[in-house]
Amino acid sequence: MALESLSSTALAVTGLGVVSSLGWDAISSCAASRAGILRISPLDDYVGRDPETGNAEPVRGHTVSGCTEGFTGVGRLVRLGVAALLDLQRSMQEGLWKQTGLVLNLSSGLHLQAASAATGQTFWASDPGANDEELGENVLEDLHRQQEQRLLSRLTRLAGMPVPSSNCQVFRGDQAGFLHVLEAAARQLQGRNISRCIIGGIDSYVDKPLVQALDELRLLKTPSRPQGALPGECAVFLLVELLESARRRGAHIGCVLGTRAIQREAHDRFPGKRSQGVALAEAISQVWQALTPRQHPGRLIGNLTGDERRAYDWGFAASRLQGRGFPTDLPAWHTGLSFGEIGAATAPMAIALATRAFARGYAGTQSMMVWLSSDSRERGALHVLAPPS
Repeated sequence: MALESLSSTALAVTGLGVVSSLGWDAISSCAASRAGILRISPLDDYVGRDPETGNAEPVRGHTVSGCTEGFTGVGRLVRLGVAALLDLQRSMQEGLWKQTGLVLNLSSGLHLQAASAATGQTFWASDPGANDEELGENVLEDLHRQQEQRLLSRLTRLAGMPVPSSNCQVFRGDQAGFLHVLEAAARQLQGRNISRCIIGGIDSYVDKPLVQALDELRLLKTPSRPQGALPGECAVFLLVELLESARRRGAHIGCVLGTRAIQREAHDRFPGKRSQGVALAEAISQVWQALTPRQHPGRLIGNLTGDERRAYDWGFAASRLQGRGFPTDLPAWHTGLSFGEIGAATAPMAIALATRAFARGYAGTQSMMVWLSSDSRERGALHVLAPPS
């Protein structure tokens, strides 16, 4: 694959770290996904109700067994994040922490807010150790700020990664918002503030307050509600460098993150209006038009999960793209099939799947298109290329 036409913001992925329901490392998680293995189990700390009869019914999800039991809130995210960072360290050179950045993607809290507005209940609570005296009128925003501070300090300390706090950033962008993480990392690297950057996403849709919120919003897949998503949890971290820098030092490159685009719908999903695929089609089309014929993708990676609104969004987008020359019938993988709904970790997991497919030789193509649809207004697309030969 010729890389000369890639922009100066192209990023080389030189390390992977994953913990998922299918494994505690990138290799086993991606191999199990490739093999079609599923680990779905009942959520022991939550029982749903049939909306018609009121009878109890099981709620199932993709949990990381042996990692998150007994933890909630920040504690659960820390457990996931540390496990993924320890996996990432196996492919990292030690002793360069002052030249290392850390940019993290977390949940926006949209579902908690929507469920609270719909029911008048509160679907979040302070984590142990939070300072409730610092909470103002915007409680969720203040809780998020406290959560971010404690999460970053614990992640870097427990994983033995002393990244300077001045090099750390947190975004709350859910699925498509991870593209803001990529832009932030590229800006830091181009500014020569750092020489490498750890980027990633952590999310847990099986954390009890969020499961309760999703159930109230009728978004969970249950025996009485087949059109819904199974919740999952995951942490994925990527070590990225500017492509030119990675090639110059002879680094092992797993894949290259090229053209990316993000667009916004007129509204999120909670006014009850279905998306017409406008923003998603525009994001994909914007990336497609920037590619040369040799760079055209041979596979899609999307985030269909079983959620009806997500499927409608993709269906309408595909219909719009047919008239723009984009091949919507390409073979496709979906992160939701193997891992359930993993929110803020969706995009880095898609990149990890592509990276391992290139490494193992089963990608069937030299480039892929990742598309991302959030329940918020944002939609995104990202071009992922095989490493230079």
